[in-house]
Amino acid sequence: MSKKQSNSKLKRTRRSFSNEFKLEVAKMVTEQSFKAAEVARSLDDNENLIQR
Repeated sequence: MSKKQSNSKLKRTRRSFSNEFKLEVAKMVTEQSFKAAEVARSLDDNENLIQR
């Protein structure tokens, strides 16, 4: 198998989140004084996604 073929099989699909979900997460950080890392952990997600 060539390098090009093996890379195409490893491609991930990009997740999308609803505007409602994004607003709720933002409110948890800004209004409820949770840290982004805490919110990410509670959602079983990576902190980098919360901080963007």
